[in-house]
Amino acid sequence: MSETSTPYTPASTSTTVAGNETENLGLNKPAIKILENEEVNGLDFFDLIQKELERHGMKLGLAKRLVKFAKECKDKKLRAFSTYKTKKDLRKVLRKYEINSSKITKIPPFEPKPVEIDNKDEELEQCITEIKRRMGIISSATSRNEAMCCKYIFQYYMHPSILPKESLRKELP
Repeated sequence: MSETSTPYTPASTSTTVAGNETENLGLNKPAIKILENEEVNGLDFFDLIQKELERHGMKLGLAKRLVKFAKECKDKKLRAFSTYKTKKDLRKVLRKYEINSSKITKIPPFEPKPVEIDNKDEELEQCITEIKRRMGIISSATSRNEAMCCKYIFQYYMHPSILPKESLRKELP
């Protein structure tokens, strides 16, 4: 994970960049539509050139600003938090982003809220039976590879058609 990330938010006309500065790009709705229609995001954004933007209908001034911003973002030297060798270096970076490193361990772990489930629910029983059946198949095929089983269970559990009750679907993020 890098120190900064600049997610594309279509409704936003300003973007947060390294050092927590906000740069107002002055994007209007037609410009945002052009970026959305051309599905420009991620690394594609860094390779934009002015002629491409103008060809798709973006005004000259805005195209220049956007290309300049993309070049500045591409040229910034980003460093993953995990590359800091000493605690002192890490604390310095965390302070830069107003994170008190001594309080990180005091953040309480996520505790899921309990949900009442009717044990006599037929759909729930079928769901659990299917999970157990598929776990048996996977565990025998992968020589009890726990990571594979966990990955499968998570994907299976998160699939909306598997959740037995509408009330449970609403509870998931």
